[in-house]
Parts: sequence; C-alpha cells; structure tokens
Amino acid sequence: MHSYKVWLAVPKNHDKVQVVMYLLDGNLVMDWLEESILNKLAADDALVLVAVGCDTSLPLLWDARSADYTPGTGDGQIAPNPRSPSRMSGGNLAFHDLLTDPVAVWVHSEIQVDSQRIGVWGHSYGGLFVLDSLLHSDYFPHYFAASPS
Repeated sequence: MHSYKVWLAVPKNHDKVQVVMYLLDGNLVMDWLEESILNKLAADDALVLVAVGCDTSLPLLWDARSADYTPGTGDGQIAPNPRSPSRMSGGNLAFHDLLTDPVAVWVHSEIQVDSQRIGVWGHSYGGLFVLDSLLHSDYFPHYFAASPS
C-alpha cells in the first residue's frame, strides 16, 4: 500500500459553496490548474476541489493507479492485472473507502458540505473508477468519467 496526499482548494468566500468535486490523480490535476482557472471556478460556482493523489513528486504512479482505480472480483483483494500482469489491480473498494472515510470526513470537518452537491471526476483508469462508483456506491450523487479505460 502506498501513501496519499490530499489538496483542499476552498474559495475565499466559501460561505456560498455550491459543489464539492473530488478529483482523482491529484498530483497531475494540481499541476494542470493555473491560478486563472481557479479564479474563474471560484467566481462562477464557489467550487471546492478535493484532489487526491499519491504522496510523490511525480505526476502519476502508474502501478498505484492500476491498483487503486480498477474493480476486482468483489472480495476487495488486489491481484495481478489480467491485461498487464506486472501491475496489480482490483483495489477500487479500498480506495473508495479512503475517499469516503477518512478524506470525506476531513473535508466535512473543514467546510459545510451539501451531500447532494458532491461529485467525483476521473480520467482513464480514474474514469473507470468513477463508472464503478456510479454502479456500486451512493456517496457521490454526481459522476464525471473522462475516457474511462
């Protein structure tokens, strides 16, 4: 198991928070976000961003993505990925549990959250995680899967 880091971006006028968006691949996402984008998001919707990534200076850890974002056989066990046996897969249940407790518990302690205004975004393997969450979880009422693997 690897360790994670979480970024919480809260607009300055967070008393009017509209949406909380969980972003997978947090390291990469935080590298993409420029101040001009954040300012526009804050002005439009008072969007709170919760970016979750691996505790590394690299933008992505491919093996960690494969393990965290892919569905398994339902028993929560991580096993070699059938398409790429050198990588592990099937840890999405554990990663989902990480997002909903302790990460979400911490977010709720920092800001007021409307449980009907929470979304999750992921790309590629992250998009696969989002689709699986749509089918098997009710924590996130809004789902954004970009190019799911």
